[in-house]
Parts: sequence; C-alpha cells; structure tokens
Amino acid sequence: MFKYYVCEKCGKGYYPKKVRCRCGSTSFKEVIDENAEGKIYTYTIIYVPPKGFTPPIAVAIAEYNGMRFLGKYNGDPGKIKIGEKVRLDTSEDGSILISPIES
Repeated sequence: MFKYYVCEKCGKGYYPKKVRCRCGSTSFKEVIDENAEGKIYTYTIIYVPPKGFTPPIAVAIAEYNGMRFLGKYNGDPGKIKIGEKVRLDTSEDGSILISPIES
C-alpha cells in the first residue's frame, strides 16, 4: 500500500504531507494506491550505511504518476537499473520502500 497526498487546488502530489503547497493551498487529499508501480529515476549505492543497515544498500528516486519519491530499494543493490519497473509501498514507520517487480 502506497500513501501520498495531493493538493486539492493544483493537483501536485507530496509525501510526506506538506503544511502548505507551493500554490499556497493548505487543503490536501490522502491517496492510497494498493498497486503503485513506477520506475527508477536515479539511485545511489551506500557502502558505509548508518547503524542498523547491512551494506551495501541502495537508495532510489522512483517516478510514479508524474511525481518522484525517495526511498530505500529492497532488491539486490548490484542489480538496480535506471528505468527498472518497481513497486512503491509506505512502511508502518512512514518510510517509502521501493521494490523491484519480478518479470
């Protein structure tokens, strides 16, 4: 399940929810997509990650419905590719998880 917010005035999407949109509106609608599929826009591999993570890890920006979201890539960091099809999910702690879609 992927959750994000859309400005009710201009339609721009955000995650996390903003206090005020760039257009000045403060009204947002929560959107939940059970099957959010996008593609990798760019990524980086981190070989010395923060405590609690086993290296290497990949952090990616994924494009979804014309928006870009930053999250941890849940596949093999050695196999990530720009343009790769991925699924976006929101974890219980609010972070975005980006997972490869098996062909």
